[in-house]
Amino acid sequence: MNRVDLMVVDVSAVCHAAKHALGKTKLSHDDKPTFVIYGFLHKLLYLYTRLHPKIVVFACDSKTSLRKEVFPAYKEKRSNTSDKTEEERELDRIAIKQFKEIRKSVLPAMGYTNIFLTKGLEGDDVMASLCQSYAHLSIVLVTRDRDMYQLLTPSVSIFDPQTKKLFTSNDFISTFGITPAQWVHVKQIAGCSTDEVPGVKGVKEKTAIKYLLGTLKPHTLAYKAIEESRELAKFNKQLVKLPFKGTPQYQILPYRIKRQDVRDMCTEYGFNSIIEELHVWSEFMNMV
Repeated sequence: MNRVDLMVVDVSAVCHAAKHALGKTKLSHDDKPTFVIYGFLHKLLYLYTRLHPKIVVFACDSKTSLRKEVFPAYKEKRSNTSDKTEEERELDRIAIKQFKEIRKSVLPAMGYTNIFLTKGLEGDDVMASLCQSYAHLSIVLVTRDRDMYQLLTPSVSIFDPQTKKLFTSNDFISTFGITPAQWVHVKQIAGCSTDEVPGVKGVKEKTAIKYLLGTLKPHTLAYKAIEESRELAKFNKQLVKLPFKGTPQYQILPYRIKRQDVRDMCTEYGFNSIIEELHVWSEFMNMV
């Protein structure tokens, strides 16, 4: 494929995938767990080999949430660990430390400068803001979040790091029969179960799409429920529309990835297999 101008990585999504894939390996160095960091780096190399980006930017989630100030139940279940075993909770604690280490130490040590996190906002908001500011570039968003469909345009695509499939605006239109810009209206009506945003009772995405297309019969209960829930849909917009109100613009700064810096970082973490493959990394990451 042609080189992508800008690749924006949802750091949380890639880190969680690494946690689930390698959490049982107990990979560590000097008694320090490193399995998330190792998995993240290998996924990063794969993304380079698959998408050939010219510029790479990293979008991170804040611990705090402005959306929770608007709607306290937002993502409430994610913070509730009562249904997890002690082993699962311990894995989460170990993994989250590595999430932070990737953002604050690993990526900067490699030479990356564009690692964006804004208090109260999600990586989704960062990605949406970048899509607005750099609309003249070809952009690939690396994420699994379906909320991001609203950002699809002829120049913005989504790459799912788990299925390894690229999803374009044309794919969206052929799949759902609406435009990507209408996706936010679907989420306003149907809500978002993963984020615990309540939708119109009994109305799922397919029904919301029918309503927007004008093919949902006015005499049906679903149609009447949607018509009677306009205030709910209006309220939901501030939760589901990207970026969140007040999200800043981000300026992409130049950076250089140096072979010696990557080697030093890998030595520190005991990633000998990456050092052995450094020639592959050099080729795709334009190291100097």
